[in-house]
Amino acid sequence: MQKRNWWRVLAALLTTLGLSAALISTTAGPASAATQINHKCAVIGTDQYGNQGVHCVNLNYEGGQAWSTNEVFCQSSGGVILECAGIHETPGLCNIASSACSYSPEGICGVRFGHSACGARRVVNSSPRAAFRCGVEYWGITIGTSIVLPRSGDTVGGGLVGTHDYVC
Repeated sequence: MQKRNWWRVLAALLTTLGLSAALISTTAGPASAATQINHKCAVIGTDQYGNQGVHCVNLNYEGGQAWSTNEVFCQSSGGVILECAGIHETPGLCNIASSACSYSPEGICGVRFGHSACGARRVVNSSPRAAFRCGVEYWGITIGTSIVLPRSGDTVGGGLVGTHDYVC
């Protein structure tokens, strides 16, 4: 587990969320309703063809543990999932009470980043799990997200995307 200055991460996250508040929406129908307590998505970039890079962060808890998952994908202006030319992201979980964040290894796909194709799907990655305490604020975040859009090859992203909640 890496310790980071939680106030810097939180300040950067709040700045990012404040700048893109119009783009953030809560979506219905979480994949795992029994454990998912918060789900936020943001369109982090659109190219001249209407293709969008979308990034979602989920905060989960179950059996005394909390973790975050992210979903990164490309879609057409009509909402059809497309194959991204590349995705690069690192999911994390921050516990505000202990001033610590833990991150999973970065997730990478796509020939743009020297890896196998991403496929026309939602690319999902999870943070490490951590024991949680009731009444503590947790942040599910992803840092350094880059999405290479299909057709145009434009790269969008680069900041923090996240969601937070109190467990219990």
